[in-house]
Amino acid sequence: MDILYTYLNQKDRIGGKIRGYVQYVAIVPLQIHCYTYVQMLALKLLMERTSEVVLIGDATGTCVQPMPPPFESSDPLVYTFIVKHPREDKPPLPIAELISTEQSHTNVAHFLRSFFHQ
Repeated sequence: MDILYTYLNQKDRIGGKIRGYVQYVAIVPLQIHCYTYVQMLALKLLMERTSEVVLIGDATGTCVQPMPPPFESSDPLVYTFIVKHPREDKPPLPIAELISTEQSHTNVAHFLRSFFHQ
């Protein structure tokens, strides 16, 4: 959460362009898009090698601390996206995360579209 407080004290919006882990931050509604170049490369290589790529998404709110003002009435969720490894003996590959107080299908679709259009 320290990185969130740092961003909240600086700008309303931050764009990433793949350098670090945090790619995009918006204040209202709170949205933080997180992924790296290596994660995108792993997905691209996997998609080139197999015709079946299974993307799995899950959301949880239990691992997020209470939000600072003005978000104290919002419950953020952490959306995690992983790709099933084609070999059964290998663990899934983490691809991206979204932290957001906006809990709609539109929000998740926007995040996935921005991820796949990098």
